[in-house]
Amino acid sequence: MTDDRQRYIRLGLGTASMAAGFLAVRYLHKQMPVLRLRHKIRAKWTENGAFHPIKVNARMHLELDKYEPMKFYFRIRAEEARAHKKANAGLDPFIEENSRSMFIAQLSPTHNLIFNKFWISPYHVLIVTKDFVAQHTPLTQTDFTEALKVMKALDGFAFFNSGPKAGASQNHKHIQAIPYNSYPDRKIPIDALIDDHAGKYFSLPYFKFKHTFYGFTERDMKQFARSNFEEAAGNLREVYQTCLKKLGNEDLSTEYNLILTNRWAFVVLRKSEFAESNIKINAMGFTGSFVVNQDEAIQLLKQDPFSVLAQVSQPL
Repeated sequence: MTDDRQRYIRLGLGTASMAAGFLAVRYLHKQMPVLRLRHKIRAKWTENGAFHPIKVNARMHLELDKYEPMKFYFRIRAEEARAHKKANAGLDPFIEENSRSMFIAQLSPTHNLIFNKFWISPYHVLIVTKDFVAQHTPLTQTDFTEALKVMKALDGFAFFNSGPKAGASQNHKHIQAIPYNSYPDRKIPIDALIDDHAGKYFSLPYFKFKHTFYGFTERDMKQFARSNFEEAAGNLREVYQTCLKKLGNEDLSTEYNLILTNRWAFVVLRKSEFAESNIKINAMGFTGSFVVNQDEAIQLLKQDPFSVLAQVSQPL
């Protein structure tokens, strides 16, 4: 090999190494806000003493033969847990003067991140609008941008209850997020029944009510992985609007639940908050996860959890 050729090879390798280094620095620069937010969530959680967790006496991770390999997840709630939320009825807990003890960070000029005072798992957080915006109003691109940031920081999923019939307990606009490690295998239970539907809208045959899923494409997932949140949020808002259109709910006249994971989005139309036996259902129920008392859990298993979900959803 000639000296000139060796020189060109070394020059090429050096240039490639510099380019790789530049891309690595650029990637880390984009990830820093997420890493800082993750650190802040953990630090604030450790120092905060103002929580009122939903007291859980036991947890059950149960499999029903007809839905194998899915395992439903039940948190068995202490009886006194229902009383907590009634203490400050009528007070907006999400405006800044009322949420200081729960405050984590300002996500943007329009959104704050706070802890859920009545959490069901560690690091259960709320993405809330700084100023009052009604819960039933359409989700915006900014709402999705901030939700995606928090999902990445938590390594978790997000969900939205659009009104009382969908399980919302507050009228101030908020999206909730929970880490995947809240579950024994770090997966949402319903994931076990969902095949790969990248780039497609689809329904689940077990869900005998009005709903739709959308499977994210590899490009969608890369945007999220690279923290391109604004671009990802623009695409996500289009998916959200298309889901509502497919269900005939563009005007939002029917309350609904939305669930966002790193693999799919889901929308279901609701007709009531409670099923038989006074079982309250919000978006979490459609993941296959329920917070119930012992008697309610037994009733759910007797009836079949999916038939209970059908009771609170708009029929096909």
